Amino acid sequence: MPSYEFAHHLIDALDPILRPSVIPITALNLNPERMRQHGTGTLLSLADKQFLITAWHVLRDALKHKVPLFISDLSATCGAIPLEDLHIIHYDRPVVDGVPIIDVCILELTESIVSGIPNRRFLNLSHVDLSGETKAGKYYIYGFPCETVEPDDNAKTIKYEDAFKYLTIPYDGDTDTLLGYDSRFHLLLHCPFEGSVTLGSAREPRPRDLIGISGCSLWRVFDEGANPEEWKPEHVRIVGVQSSQYKNKIAKGIRWRTVVAILWMKYPDLRQPIRVSHPDVTDDLDVLAGQLAELLET
Repeated sequence: MPSYEFAHHLIDALDPILRPSVIPITALNLNPERMRQHGTGTLLSLADKQFLITAWHVLRDALKHKVPLFISDLSATCGAIPLEDLHIIHYDRPVVDGVPIIDVCILELTESIVSGIPNRRFLNLSHVDLSGETKAGKYYIYGFPCETVEPDDNAKTIKYEDAFKYLTIPYDGDTDTLLGYDSRFHLLLHCPFEGSVTLGSAREPRPRDLIGISGCSLWRVFDEGANPEEWKPEHVRIVGVQSSQYKNKIAKGIRWRTVVAILWMKYPDLRQPIRVSHPDVTDDLDVLAGQLAELLET
């Protein structure tokens, strides 16, 4: 496995890919009026459509309390762009312990929103792992906790010093007691809360809590047995959407394979681009979409 020094090299090399495509979602509290970090999402472009992928509870809580949500461009002078007039795909049921099993949300962005984030980068399916496997190797959690951001209420924006960056490995322990976990749709990563530090030049202690990273991206960045000298940023693949944690020790994510299966079900016109991009898994996506539809009917 890579050395500590190589891990820092890896993180630095990934920043140009992740920083433009993983986007903070901010909320505007109305009484009193104040901006705050609320969640994290990832941008995806597929054919002629652009999407923001996040956890459903990020939007559900805001919609329930009528709290406006925003995203913004990378430019420090860019104002907040409201997330409104969107086509939203989500699933409230089935629920385990009050949480939807498929805690993911797909927002189809309007042209006006997309035009307002010209310095952002939309991922495409070449960045996505559709294998359904949690391979041995190093994984990466990348999101924006509330603790690390600074609101600017006058400009309705938030200043982000840096993302939360966490290098880890797959969880391989017992899953029988993990409510709502289904290996077909989820993956699990080790994420012990105590004693860890963030990967950065300051090597600062990890934030006291990770509120705000919900919906962030999970990446496989280094395969076990690979040669560090041959590693390139192009080798990384996005594998999951962070949805929750178990006992502050295990990060749970919705597989991006599940996200693409939902797109496969809901957007028949996108099936051909998916076939072209990943011809070896389209039969598997049909099966997974069927399993997903069966689950959602329970």
